Amino acid sequence: MGLLTEGQALTWDEIISKRDYIRQIGIDQFIYLYNRFKGRQNDCFTWGEEVEFTLVRFDHEKKRVQVSLKAHDLLPILNEQNQNYYKNEYRVTWHPEGCDFVLEGVPNKPYGYLPIHFNTVEANMKLRRSQVQSLLEENEYILNICAFPRMGSPKFTYPEIVSNPLDNIGLSIYMPNEVISPMHPRYKSCDENMFQRRGTKLAINVPIYIDKNTVQPFRDDLASQYNININEHHIELIDNHIHLDSPYSGWGCCCLQVTFQARDLNEAKFLYDQLVPMTSIMVCVALSAACPIWRGYLSEIDCRWNILSQVADDRTPEELGLKPLINDRYVIPKSRYSSVDCYLCDEHSKYNDINLVFDENIYTKLITNGVDSALSKHIAHLFVRDPLCVLREHLIPIHFELGLSITIYH
Repeated sequence: MGLLTEGQALTWDEIISKRDYIRQIGIDQFIYLYNRFKGRQNDCFTWGEEVEFTLVRFDHEKKRVQVSLKAHDLLPILNEQNQNYYKNEYRVTWHPEGCDFVLEGVPNKPYGYLPIHFNTVEANMKLRRSQVQSLLEENEYILNICAFPRMGSPKFTYPEIVSNPLDNIGLSIYMPNEVISPMHPRYKSCDENMFQRRGTKLAINVPIYIDKNTVQPFRDDLASQYNININEHHIELIDNHIHLDSPYSGWGCCCLQVTFQARDLNEAKFLYDQLVPMTSIMVCVALSAACPIWRGYLSEIDCRWNILSQVADDRTPEELGLKPLINDRYVIPKSRYSSVDCYLCDEHSKYNDINLVFDENIYTKLITNGVDSALSKHIAHLFVRDPLCVLREHLIPIHFELGLSITIYH
């Protein structure tokens, strides 16, 4: 299996000059696929799960744990092993993630709907962990954790690398460029283009947990910890908050994702709508309440959802409503990584009671080409945003087959 390292990412200036064309071919491709497959029926119900793992290294003498930046070394070995040595039903496919201390493992083929298939899930998950662990050194481990507690703190990586904000893609003082996975150009490109599009350095402030031992007001001592001049780097500190300044503070988090293939388009939309109220609970409250520590500080929150939403926020001041719309098209109320804004089935449209920002020209084009109203609004809503990462090789419109699938993150 190839690791998808090919491709040349466009700069943000290049994307700006081509974004209308990219939208056009994106909508044309959707219409082609929709009309080709809208009548497709009785696909077999299959499903799969994707698990992200964190690589850590224990230094028992110094009583310190660090993330290990070696995913790029392990991935080729893992995929070669699975291609050559494992039976089909037990093979695993490994993918790179945004950070070089994270691996994503998935079953080589999806699970079916019979009870026997459910009984193979745990064994396959154990297999993934054992495959990676067998390649690690004695003091290294593969862990299923939501967010590494000291991510972004001094010396949190192995090998130890100090971030130079003046030579950093997003001017981060916490996350050195070396944490970015080198396995695909999209990771670096997304960070660069978000920074260029937003026009400002990313600033996220997580409320700190206050107890009787918390100095009031709490403020990060960045000058001594990171040996920098706060004023030179335009850092926005807020009392009693933990400061984060890099998309990789969120993209270094791990999760379990589940994907379903539905019987047909109508079942896929119905399943999507039924899962919307469930996943808001699972994502934001219950299953992801596993990361109360950020940059080594205990925080007031224990879920990663708001952090992920903020690190992926590329909206400009105009789109945030802070300035009049001159260069941009819409005021957008949410980050591009946020909760869904509408149901997809026409019969559920009565529950779509929030103001949905969508491209009316795209909506009209979709309706004209036979797409139903609810789905047309959903697609037109997605296309109010600019593309962030575009590979030069993908600018030629190519039609390909897509299964009917939805993904749930938790």
